[in-house]
Parts: sequence; structure tokens; C-alpha cells
Amino acid sequence: MSYLIFTLIFITGLLIVLLLSDKFNFGELLSLPFIIGLGYASFLMFALDAVKAGITFSHLLTGLIVTILVAGGALAFLFNKKARSLDYLKTQKISPKGLTLAWAIFVGFGIYLAYGITVKCLYWPPAEFDSIEGYDLLAKAIAHEGTIANSILTNPTIVAGCGPRLLYPPLYASCNAICYLSGMESPKLITSLFFISWLVLFYSLIKRFVPHTVAAIATFMMMIAPEMFSNASFTLTNLPTAIYASTAVICFLIWREKKIEGFFYLSIITLLFGTWTRSDAIVFYPAMMLVLLYDAWKLKNLKNIIAFGVVGIIPFVLWHFYLTAHIERQQDSFFIKSLFFDSGKLKEVFGHAWTMLMTTNLYGIIFYVFIPVVLINAISIYKRQDLLAFLVISIGGWLLYTLLFYQMKNTDGSLFASGGWMLSGYKRGMFSFVPLAIFYCAANHMAMQLYAKVEGWTSVGKS
Repeated sequence: MSYLIFTLIFITGLLIVLLLSDKFNFGELLSLPFIIGLGYASFLMFALDAVKAGITFSHLLTGLIVTILVAGGALAFLFNKKARSLDYLKTQKISPKGLTLAWAIFVGFGIYLAYGITVKCLYWPPAEFDSIEGYDLLAKAIAHEGTIANSILTNPTIVAGCGPRLLYPPLYASCNAICYLSGMESPKLITSLFFISWLVLFYSLIKRFVPHTVAAIATFMMMIAPEMFSNASFTLTNLPTAIYASTAVICFLIWREKKIEGFFYLSIITLLFGTWTRSDAIVFYPAMMLVLLYDAWKLKNLKNIIAFGVVGIIPFVLWHFYLTAHIERQQDSFFIKSLFFDSGKLKEVFGHAWTMLMTTNLYGIIFYVFIPVVLINAISIYKRQDLLAFLVISIGGWLLYTLLFYQMKNTDGSLFASGGWMLSGYKRGMFSFVPLAIFYCAANHMAMQLYAKVEGWTSVGKS
């Protein structure tokens, strides 16, 4: 039965993606269905819980089938009205052109490492402290009791003992619960589905800007970032949040640069799922709204900013009110609720943040490369506005994320203590910025000029 439920999740995700646009390539259509389907399934489970139907295998199965019938009917209607076609896919011919020896080497190593980490993931049960006392514990309770507000989450003593691990939005715990509902002994298939789908998706998205070989190298470098690769076998929220948040930003860029409307809606949905996984993914929301505000002022069109503004904030608000209604301890109890200025604390927060960015056993050399590349491209950014909106969102999101820790309480001195919020928790949200830094390093203006020169040299050599 587990094969059936995950097949239905894939079909659901695929239909949703096709409803958004018919301009997605093969790689995107292969990788997005699980990422979107799992996010949708978590919302479906939340809806089943909200209407008191109960989260059961049969109810989830029925909900997915109904969704497939409705989405399939809507897609058939769009095809009949010529609003969707297969013309774009017909142009996506598989060709060895552009595939080099370097491409084959990086893809080969990437597949080998992806296989190895997947085997490790699937054959080792959840062993992470945060998962055992948080996401995996909640997933088991959801599957056992059929409700998110179960005896674990509504027990003040357990919540106080486990801390905020139980209070994250329910996407990841709900997805893990699907495995338990299906009779599996471990939920780590979810981790593997996210990771493998993400590798294909990142390659497919960045390939819209750079040659095949560069896309392969960039994907490989993103994959082997130490913390990114290690979390590919963990049952933690870091990886899915990074996938959703960075996909949202890259899709937003594709929409602005390539003028493909479907990527705008995909950006909204993936950011929505990101904040439905970890609330701190909301830091991208103000930065993206700022870019949309500029576009609205320049183009005298408010449609996009209204759509993004209304939909993007839903999960953050929804989960806040859900916690208020069911849980005694609130997630924002760790934050100072009024604005203040403390230069010493601000300096300390950014000092620790900088140290982590430069720690190679966390993110490798990614930020060592990203920062000089941005500085080298400063003139191009100013004159050509080269990926300016992308940088505004990425760097703006990072600044807001860092300021979240500045806004945290430090009355007991635990904020900067070993194992405390800053030294332990900060690195988790940074996962979302790793793919964005690599994307910029590969797709900036000077890099594109270099690719053109290299292609010219190789073409001359062949002639």
C-alpha cells in the first residue's frame, strides 16, 4: 500500500505542476511532483484534521484520489481550451550536444554519492536528538492518533521538556507520518525523496541559465556542502526547508528573467511550503515583497504583489493561530516582542554569524567563493542590474534571518552558549542560502561571459 500512496502523491504533484504551466522541462516535471505532492499532502492532512475527519491512511488516499480527479479534469479543460499544450515538451529533445567529459565525471560522482547517502538514509533509523524529541515523535503520534493536536502536542509537560522541536509547522512531521500510516518502520523514505528530487530540480533550474557542464558542477558542489550532504540522511527540517525556500527564490528569478508566468505561482507555492516546514523561512517573504513592490511601482500593476502577499503569509498565520488554539507554550515566547537597539548584542550576533559562514566543515568553501564573486561583479550589478533582485532577496533574507537571533531573549545567557540558539540553531536556517550562493556564483554576468569565451575557444579548436 505504501507504493500506492506515494504513486498518488507523485501524480498529484505532477498535475498541480502542469496546472501551473506547460513550460516546465523534463527535469522539472520529473523532480517537482514529489516536492509539491508531499507539501500538498501535508495541507490535505491538516484539512482532514481541521474538519475532524481524522488523519488516516484511507482518508488521505481518498483525498488524493479526489484531488487527482479534480486536477485532471481541470487540466483536460485547459487542454481543450488550448490554454495548455505539449508544444514546449516537444522541443525538449534529448541530445548529447553540450555534454562533455567533465559533465560525465561530475554527474557520475554525483550519482555515486547520492546512491551512497540514500543507502545510509534508508538503512539507518532516525537517531537525531531533535527528531526523536520532535519531528519523528510528532509523526508517530499523528499516525497513531489521527490528529496533529494529539496527546503529545497538547501535553504541556512534554512540550516543555522537548522544547520548540514539537512546535515547528507540521509539513515535515505530516510527511513522515505518511510512512507510518503506510506501515513502514521508518520515515526516512521522505528524506530520500526530497534529496533525490532536489538534485534533479536544482540541475534543471540552473540549466536554464548556464551550460550543462556548469550545471553539473554547481549541483555537485551544492550536494557535497558538508552540512547539506550530512542532512541528506537525517530526519530534520533543514533539508526540506532549504529545498522549498531556495526553489522559491530561483523560480522567482526565472519568472522575472524568462517571463514564464508559471514560475511565479511555483515560487508562491514553494515559499508557502517552506514556511509550512519552518517558520523562519518567512525571512524571504519581506525581501521578495520588496522586489514586487518595486515592480508594481514601475509597471503600475498590483496583481502580483497582492497575490504573493495574500497567499505567501497564509501558512505562517495559520500555524500561529493553531498553536494559540491548542498549545499552551507559544513558539514566539523566545523572542523579544518590541524593537530595541543593543550595539553589543548586534555585533555579537553578526560576529557569530560570520564565523559560521566561514566554517568550512559546515558549508565548505561556498561563502569564501560567493563573497568575492559578488564584489568582483559589483560594477556589473550597478550598471546592468545583474541578478540584482536575486541578490536583494538572498542577502536581504540572510540579514532578516540573522536579525531573528538578535531579537531572541538572552536573559539566561543561553543565546551564545555552546549548544544554544546561535551556535546550534543558526546553522540550520543557513541551509536555504547555500544553493542560492552557488546559483549566483554560476549564473552571474562575468561567469556567463567566461562560458561564452570557453565555448568560442573550443569551437575554434574543433574547426
